[in-house]
Amino acid sequence: SELLPAANVLQEAACRLCPEVAQTLDALWSVGARAAFMTGSGAACVGLFDDECAALAADAALEGRVAWHCATHTVSIV
Repeated sequence: SELLPAANVLQEAACRLCPEVAQTLDALWSVGARAAFMTGSGAACVGLFDDECAALAADAALEGRVAWHCATHTVSIV
């Protein structure tokens, strides 16, 4: 994605070893994330959305599809 020039080198292995990571990333993409990625060694997956409305709609759409989810907002964009 143009939003994320860097990549998490652990993500591919984590997706193979823990299908829930891959399923969560797929779920984020399917509800309209502009970018979806795993943090660190897989403690969380993050989806970036165009605006608060899109994030809230995605949060509602994820109900029952992933173990835990919440919508929040970016404090600042560098």
